Amino acid sequence: MTLTLKHLTRLKSLHQIIKSAQTGTPAQLAKSLHISQRTLREDLELVKHWGGEICYDRKNTTYYYCNDFDLKISFDVIAITEGQQQHIYGGGSKNTFVANKLP
Repeated sequence: MTLTLKHLTRLKSLHQIIKSAQTGTPAQLAKSLHISQRTLREDLELVKHWGGEICYDRKNTTYYYCNDFDLKISFDVIAITEGQQQHIYGGGSKNTFVANKLP
């Protein structure tokens, strides 16, 4: 499975909502994340695959973690000039993604 930046961002949001134990019903959670319930189930399975034991409390209508689980997703953007890139790689060429502008 290829995880896109959009997917990782959504998984980060899902994790925070589950940690707060205020997800609402599966339909409400899917709607708040702007995804289908099927995509929500897939995302929950992925988090479970990573070690998060996710339970559902019917009385309080919320998902929560049954274990001591945390998920850290972070992104770094480092802007470097062509001269700095040559210095970093000793003047050699390296397959490097360089973003010219933000979307």
